[in-house]
Amino acid sequence: MAVLKPGQIFGEVGYIRETERTADVVATQKVSVLRFDYERMQKDLKFFPNIVAKLNFNISYVLGERLADMVGKSKTK
Repeated sequence: MAVLKPGQIFGEVGYIRETERTADVVATQKVSVLRFDYERMQKDLKFFPNIVAKLNFNISYVLGERLADMVGKSKTK
């Protein structure tokens, strides 16, 4: 289980891999959430390429950070 901070993302692997999200999320306080759908992003790419590129870059960055954290943790064991 993880506690997310404002601005953090979840479900990004499902978005990138075009699969259903598998995580359950429970909010402990009032939140606002944005849902990004792969098919919608493909359509929006035509009209808003810079926004979609920035979103995909940011998701790639987050995934890279998480991978680096996992590799770092596995090396310390």
